[in-house]
Amino acid sequence: MIKRLLGRPIAVTMSMIAIIILGIVSMNYIPISLMPDIDIPSITVQVSAPGKSAREINKSILNKLMGQLTQVSGLESIIGEAHSDAARISMTFTPGSDLNMIFIGVNEKMDRAMQLLPEDIGRPKVVKASATDIPAFYINVTLKDEIVGDTLTPTKSGERFAELSSYVRDVLSKRIEQLSEVALADISGCVYPEIVITPNYNKLNSMGVGVELIENAIKDNNINLSSLSIKDGLYRFNINFDSKISNKKEIENLLIKQEGRIYKLKELATIAEQIIPPTGIIRSNMKNGISIAIIKQADARMEDLKGSIDKLITNIEKENPKIKLDVTRDQTKLLSFSINNLTSNLLLGAILACLVVFFFMKDFRSPLLIIFTIPISLIITHEIKVFYPSS
Repeated sequence: MIKRLLGRPIAVTMSMIAIIILGIVSMNYIPISLMPDIDIPSITVQVSAPGKSAREINKSILNKLMGQLTQVSGLESIIGEAHSDAARISMTFTPGSDLNMIFIGVNEKMDRAMQLLPEDIGRPKVVKASATDIPAFYINVTLKDEIVGDTLTPTKSGERFAELSSYVRDVLSKRIEQLSEVALADISGCVYPEIVITPNYNKLNSMGVGVELIENAIKDNNINLSSLSIKDGLYRFNINFDSKISNKKEIENLLIKQEGRIYKLKELATIAEQIIPPTGIIRSNMKNGISIAIIKQADARMEDLKGSIDKLITNIEKENPKIKLDVTRDQTKLLSFSINNLTSNLLLGAILACLVVFFFMKDFRSPLLIIFTIPISLIITHEIKVFYPSS
């Protein structure tokens, strides 16, 4: 075999050049991360329930979800935690389990459990744990014209920050997660609004009724009926009845009939909208802020992720000149430093190896062999990694 190769120097040279070119091209397609992509047998379910207490979440959401998730095969342990406005379920599985199949099974259980949850609860997030789930960087969102050092109070500043929180939850996080390089955008520091109804007891007493009149009025008007199917000849129409209360103005204008007289709810109570006191505060440049942790896809390149995020931030700040987005705790800088350090070490090692061989062998051919062998080996290794990822 070797004699044949030596007898065909042109064919061997052309083959090596082709392999080297393919290796150089494939280097641009290999994802680079600080940690190897290792599946951890753990899955986390995150539930968002704004405005609900921990006891209510545990009773109406957490217990029902855990009842479904305990049926997943390979489950070793399951732990549920209920907090105000949110809940978390952590599941660990037996080592060696097929995490991709388990992930599909957990999502199927989530789809079944949605029928048992309250209607105002969105679909819980199912997160598959991995060693690469360390956030690539964080994005801090602040208001440009906010006073430095201002605290969150039910004032104009607090209302504007509540609007910012709503924008980050409903718009910004969705646009970030639409990027192909992003696996998850984890939000911290948001505040949520609440509507406080204070009954006018003097008015209610003069009417001879209690607080139950207001409670029943809100319950009777906050309904969501199932859809109705109507068939007319060859056509079938689906009609959905939705009478849910969505804002302060609708509550104020609720009509209450009592002893032949019609009242508006705002005549019997004081309705105010304010933010729920936050359990923690995030500061960015001495301003109240919201932090978004960016977790990249396992097969995404860090440079592509950073470029996409920078482009998105530029567009967002043009569309919304009142907000400021700052990238902090950027892991791409540490990754670039590590890669540069590795490159310099490889070059230094090759130079030292050539010098040692030259001093011992007293021949220029052997050092030249090392100079060509090391980079060609690395290039071919990159090519094998692209075409055979499991190797």
